[in-house]
Amino acid sequence: MALHPAFEEYAEVIWELGEDDLDRIQARVADRLGCSRPAVSEGIRRMERAGLVRRDGRTLRLTADGEQLAVRTVRRHRLAERMLTDVLGVGWAEAHAEAGVWEHVLSDEVTDRLEALLDHPTTCPHGNPIPGASPVPIEDTVPLSEVPVGRRCWIRRVTEQVEHTEGALELL
Repeated sequence: MALHPAFEEYAEVIWELGEDDLDRIQARVADRLGCSRPAVSEGIRRMERAGLVRRDGRTLRLTADGEQLAVRTVRRHRLAERMLTDVLGVGWAEAHAEAGVWEHVLSDEVTDRLEALLDHPTTCPHGNPIPGASPVPIEDTVPLSEVPVGRRCWIRRVTEQVEHTEGALELL
């Protein structure tokens, strides 16, 4: 079933907020998408009518159909980022923005072929897991905020919240 790209965007953001362990509330969705809160409120009402999301108090919860839509969109986005960086040599920030376009136009068949072409990667270039791929071990990881100043460390994952922070990917 083809759905409006806005539904894909909203479902993707709600899913990623949960992935980053952030409150899945309309205000965060509006901030992430750079939309007005009334516009997001209307979008969420439409998604509720379509059976993609429900409210649990202030918290937004994806239904099974909403979760499926989100996972498919996130998978397409992260595989597109991997293709853009690994094959075409596009930088992190540009790849993230470009993948935001690709995620809405790739068919499931092309997405599967892209995954095979890339030899079944488990993460996007920023270290975020690709839905449906083998789980990524995260042992011995701590948030960067807990690393003492001056201590060397490896950054294994840049969260979606950081990816959406203007200038962050360029800085990294």
